[in-house]
Amino acid sequence: VGFSNGANFSYLLWGERASEIAAFAIAAGEVYPPLALTTPRALFEMAGRTDPIAPFADQMSTDTMIETLDGTGAGQACGTNCTVYKAASGLSVRVVIHPGGHLYPTAQSANVVAFFKSHPMP
Repeated sequence: VGFSNGANFSYLLWGERASEIAAFAIAAGEVYPPLALTTPRALFEMAGRTDPIAPFADQMSTDTMIETLDGTGAGQACGTNCTVYKAASGLSVRVVIHPGGHLYPTAQSANVVAFFKSHPMP
């Protein structure tokens, strides 16, 4: 789990050590070039529409996340402001877009734990 700079570090771990980590939870983070996320992993992404520090437009796009999973279908609602995309491999991308700014949505903590439990190391 990473928030803000910790989220950016989580993306770095994904890019450099994906074979050792089963799933990631990111809040208010960005992927900086030249980092490439080439190994599919489960992702729980949380982003604020009004984030002034990690602008919403600069956070990882849903399309990029889905491409990273390599073949997910259409998203399905998973609660308020939440969409989940699933791949045939069993991996998924869960996206929570809240109306707030640069914050970690603490109400999602239990959902993050459940997400990690449902995505053990492949």
